[in-house]
Amino acid sequence: MNSAPIGLFDSGVGGLTVARELMWRLPAESLLYYGDTAHVPYGDRTADEITAYGVAIAEHLAHQGCKLIVVACNTVSALALDAVRAAVAVPVVGMITGGAKAAADEANGGTVGVLATAATVRSGAYPAAVTALKPAARVAQVACPRFVPLIEAGRCGFPDSYEAVCDYVGRLPVLDLDVLVLGCTHYAFLASAIRMKLEERTYLVDPAFETAKSVEQMLMDLDLLAAGPASHRMLASGSTDSLTRVNETFFAGRLPAVEAAPVFGTVATASAAG
Repeated sequence: MNSAPIGLFDSGVGGLTVARELMWRLPAESLLYYGDTAHVPYGDRTADEITAYGVAIAEHLAHQGCKLIVVACNTVSALALDAVRAAVAVPVVGMITGGAKAAADEANGGTVGVLATAATVRSGAYPAAVTALKPAARVAQVACPRFVPLIEAGRCGFPDSYEAVCDYVGRLPVLDLDVLVLGCTHYAFLASAIRMKLEERTYLVDPAFETAKSVEQMLMDLDLLAAGPASHRMLASGSTDSLTRVNETFFAGRLPAVEAAPVFGTVATASAAG
């Protein structure tokens, strides 16, 4: 099993931010990435839809021989992590725990901010996880429905993406923020713009970094670390455009061409983005 790949999945390109952290931290590990671009965005889908997608994709990755699965999507982690874990016989790592711990560690009497999808905000997963670690912490959440479509369309660095950052960050109590959690893996692509709006006064938590540390520790504990060489694959259930673009710009073309993947569930447009 040591040479088997780590499986990761997300609604689109967001989970590639986790893949990048894993490649830096564990260069000998092979990765199998599934982007559910047929259903992106997940943020305004129902809990039943999100659970069905997460379970089906995790089962597919397990059938592909993955030794561990990373739910590289905060929305699925918030609403369906237990269901995903129950569906497969390999270890499963989610996004919420690591991000919440990092936020709680850095909170120092001020507010913990969370930018996330509408579904993650509705779930209350981050406030629950942060206050479980630091009961006195105050948590302010903002749903950001415009972010994921902009990122999937390659609009980072364009005026419309910065306008969206200004809008959503401006809804937080910026002057009272100790910490801001990027509560969606897509949002790391906007981290520079978010830092500009925060004027460097707030500690920014990217759960992708924390999740990669958790994966490394779990593989060590289970004696499943690979010796290399690494071999990666990328799968997409729908359009391959966004994953191809991120491979070229974010990974300098280091990843292989995107392969077509099975589509699980019906393909229907979400009623709102995010």
